[in-house]
Amino acid sequence: MEMENQVQKQTATGQQLSALSPKLTRNTADNTGAPESRVSIIYHGVQAPIRSMDSFTYKSNSRLSILRLAVDYCGADGNASEGAVKECSEWLISKHPGLSLPELKEAFAMVANKELGEIDLSAYQGRFSVKIFGEVISSYSEYRNAVLAAIRQAQGAEAQENAAKDAANKNKAFRAQILSDYERLLHRNDTFQAASEIPWIWGKVLQEEGMLQKDGQAWISAKVEVRAKFMEDTAAMIPDFTMSEGTRKEMYFEMSKDADLFPSQLIERAKKLYGQLLIFKNLQPYVRP
Repeated sequence: MEMENQVQKQTATGQQLSALSPKLTRNTADNTGAPESRVSIIYHGVQAPIRSMDSFTYKSNSRLSILRLAVDYCGADGNASEGAVKECSEWLISKHPGLSLPELKEAFAMVANKELGEIDLSAYQGRFSVKIFGEVISSYSEYRNAVLAAIRQAQGAEAQENAAKDAANKNKAFRAQILSDYERLLHRNDTFQAASEIPWIWGKVLQEEGMLQKDGQAWISAKVEVRAKFMEDTAAMIPDFTMSEGTRKEMYFEMSKDADLFPSQLIERAKKLYGQLLIFKNLQPYVRP
């Protein structure tokens, strides 16, 4: 009885190590057809497998568990099956060290319910055998692998969902901070002395939030400034890692022939500067902090 209590105590503790979320458990159960209780047993079996037990504890507890299964499910004579139980214990830790002891009962219960195919649990002349035990555990192991694959898939989907929610929350907070900082600078600008100092992302966010009025002249100014800087940097051979050297030279050649030409490759730069110009013109004159 004392050993039985130790086994039950270990089982309960193992199931408390890393509980599945109800949503994850339900999703796995729905995808596999397994009861939620079985999904939980399998998951916690991975968290506390027999290979994590010390040798003495494993030997005594596994033999007690296997003996009880042999008697309860196979009608075996306990005294006549001691040798087979010992062999089963040794076979289990050798071939399936990733299983847990609570899973053994689940495996035999599934076989008794015809959930793992036709496996004869009858102990011939009351003697339990490694053959019976091996068939049950091997069949269960295949079933278990499918459930574990579904658990990992559900965990991956849940992790992606949580990551997306976290990213959305961070983005919301980031945008709110930009709006707050902008509102403050409208009353006292102690931060930016020039439009180029303003983070370009501010312009994008504030335009999306409807905080900036469109300004055709500012757009023209942005294009003129971006064009002039491109020509100047190219002539000075200042590196530009946003495009190939061949493309850059071709653009420079064409733009040198046509003063009004504004290549599409420079549109994004103009948009960023445009946002900075829109913000800066609305700010109060710079004052020292």
